[in-house]
Amino acid sequence: MSENFNLTQPDANRILRVILDYSSKIASETNREKIMYLLTGMGRDIVNADRCSFWLVDTDKNEIFTKIADSVEEIRIPLSSGIVGYGITNDTPVISNNAYSDERFLKDVDARTGYSTRNIIAIPIKNSDNETIGAFEALNKKDGADFNENDLMLLFITISIAGKLLESFDTHNVLETIFKSATKIANETNIDRLLLLLADLARDILNADRCTLWLADRERKELWTKVAHGLSSVRMPLQSGFAGYAVTNNTPVICNDPYNDSRFNPDVDKETGYSTKSIISIPVKTIQNDVLGAIQCINKKSHIQKFKENDLEKLMLVGGYAAQTLEVTGLYKEIEDTQKEIIFTLGTACEFRSKETSNHVKRVAEYSIILALEYGLDMEEAERIKQASPMHDIGKIAIPDAILNKPGKLTPEEFDIMKTHAQIGCDMLAVSKRKTLSTAAIIAGEHHEKWDGTGYPKGKSGEDIHIYGRISALADVFDALGSDRCYKKAWDTDKILELFKEQKGRHFEPKLIDIFFANLDMFLYIREQYRD
Repeated sequence: MSENFNLTQPDANRILRVILDYSSKIASETNREKIMYLLTGMGRDIVNADRCSFWLVDTDKNEIFTKIADSVEEIRIPLSSGIVGYGITNDTPVISNNAYSDERFLKDVDARTGYSTRNIIAIPIKNSDNETIGAFEALNKKDGADFNENDLMLLFITISIAGKLLESFDTHNVLETIFKSATKIANETNIDRLLLLLADLARDILNADRCTLWLADRERKELWTKVAHGLSSVRMPLQSGFAGYAVTNNTPVICNDPYNDSRFNPDVDKETGYSTKSIISIPVKTIQNDVLGAIQCINKKSHIQKFKENDLEKLMLVGGYAAQTLEVTGLYKEIEDTQKEIIFTLGTACEFRSKETSNHVKRVAEYSIILALEYGLDMEEAERIKQASPMHDIGKIAIPDAILNKPGKLTPEEFDIMKTHAQIGCDMLAVSKRKTLSTAAIIAGEHHEKWDGTGYPKGKSGEDIHIYGRISALADVFDALGSDRCYKKAWDTDKILELFKEQKGRHFEPKLIDIFFANLDMFLYIREQYRD
C-alpha cells in the first residue's frame, strides 16, 4: 500500500493541520465519549468523508455497535453483518466504492437512519494483544470521489491513536468497576454474599462468562464455595482441577485448551451442559503468603475467547483485594462468634442464678427465629434476634436472690423491684453499638411490654413496642408457662393454648398469635427437643 501513498503538498499541509488541531483537543479532553467523538471527526476530516463511526465488539451479544456516530443514535447489528462486520471477522481493511452493488453491504442501516451510502472504507481496530476490538468506518467521500489506498493509509493514523485510547479506557473501566464494588464489599460480613460479590468483581473485570471464588478447607482437604456463577454450593478435593492446582502449587494458571489438559475435569461440563473453552485461575494469598483459596474465571468473552497475560494481571489485583477482604471478614466473624458465645453464656448464667436451666434460653431463641421469619423479617435479622434473645432477662443479675428465688407470690413492693430488671438489662446493653447487643438491649427492655399497653417498664402499646420485644414476649411467656419455676409448676399445653387465645390483642400482637398457632407443631417439637 505504501507504494501508492501519494499526496500533493496542499493535501499534506491540510492533513497535518487537521491532525495537529484534533490532537490538541484530544489531549485536553478527559471525557471518553467526547474523545471518541473527536477521533471520528479527525478521521472524517483527514479522508474528507461525509460521516465516520467507531464500531465496537459486544462479545456478550455477538454484535457490533456504534458508540459514536455522527448525527445517528446507537446502532447494533450482528457481528459478521455488513462491510464493517466483514472487516472485523476477517481481520482485514475493506474499501467498497459501490456499496449497493456489494453483497456484503447491509442496506437495513440506511433504511433505519434515512442515510444514503455511496461508498465505504472500514478498518479493524486492535489492542496490544492483537485482538480485534472494533472497527473505524468512513462513509461517502466528498465531491463524489472514491476512497483509495491513500485514504486507507491516512485512516491508520486515526486507528493507531484510537487503539491506544481504547486500551486506556479499559484500564479506567477496571478501576471504575473496583471502586463501584468496593463499598458493597466493604460493608458485607456474610461470607456467602461476600463470595458472590468478589466473584462478580472478577468476572466483570476480566469480561469472563463465569467466575468462582474457592476457599481451602485444610482439615477436610477440600476446596469449597457457597456461591458460583451457574452452580450451587459445591465441594471438591483440594488438589482437583485448575483451582486445586493453583492452590496446592501456589501458582497462577492460564489454559485456553482445557480439554487437552490433564488437569481439567470434563465431568462438570457433562453434568451441567456447559462448554469450557478457556480458564484462568490464581491462588488467593494473604500478605504472609498463606493461600486462602483460588479465584477461577471461565470463558473469556472476547472475539478469540482466550485469556491473556494482562488478564492475569487484572485477576491478581482482584485476588489481592479478595485476600484482604476475606482476612478482615474472618476476623470479624471471629469477633462475632465470640460475642455470640458471651451473650449465650451470660444469658445462661442469669438463668442458673434464678434456678432455671440453660435450655430455657435455647428454647426461647428457637421460638423467636420461627416467629421472626414467619412475620416477614429477613434471615439476617431473624438470626440476630435468635442470637440476642438469651439476654432477655440479663437485668435479673441486679435483683436480690430473696426476690428472684422466692417460692411464693411476690408482694407488690417485691414485684416492683422485680420489674426493674427490664430497664436495667436494657441500660446495661444499650451502651454497645454492635448490632447483636443493640438488638439484645431492645429485647431486654421491651419483652414485658403488652400489646394493650398494660405491660412494663414503660407501658408501651401496639406497634410502639419494637417487633423484637413483641416476638420475645410471646416466646418467653410460652416457655415460662410450660416450665417448672420456684414459684409454680408447669402448665399443661391445653391451658397455655387457651390463655394465648384469650390474650390475642391483649398481651400479644394478634398477627404473632396467628403465626404461633399456625406453627404450633414446630413449637412443641422444639420444647420436646430441648426439654429440661
